[in-house]
Amino acid sequence: MSDQPLIRILMPEDWAAWRDLRIEMLRDAPDAFHADLSEVAPWGEGEWRASIRPLPDARFGLFSGGALAGSACFFREKGAKLAHKGWMTAVYVIPRLGGQGWGRALVRAVIGHAREHVDVLLTGASLAGAPVYKAEGFATYGIERDASRVGGRSIDDELMAIHFRNGFAR
Repeated sequence: MSDQPLIRILMPEDWAAWRDLRIEMLRDAPDAFHADLSEVAPWGEGEWRASIRPLPDARFGLFSGGALAGSACFFREKGAKLAHKGWMTAVYVIPRLGGQGWGRALVRAVIGHAREHVDVLLTGASLAGAPVYKAEGFATYGIERDASRVGGRSIDDELMAIHFRNGFAR
């Protein structure tokens, strides 16, 4: 068996691994996510299973040594007027695998999946995290000032999109 990390879509039976990674990411990088650890820590198995949505929504997992070591999520907007758009969220790689291109690989997995399901893929990132997304083809369309607050500090988000139709995407 190879030690090479593997990216695949999470299934409901991956709920415990997803729970452990989500708690780690919200604890260790609270500035990077809008969700708060205090909101998800009390969830039971049912909530964690339900958070792994059915296709076409997808939660991608990066597995290293059999353990979940990273994530990136896609969900499509609901409703007739918004279903052409989707969101990329919860992009995270454990520090041990950081700087090796796995974050970009997760982003590419979401982009490839989204391209089959929506015309526009949206995301937001702290200003410090935006360069990875831009390198994969996202273009900035705005800055949301005071997008979230962590420990009383205001955090701005850079709002980005890829347009797959009408010739806007590469």
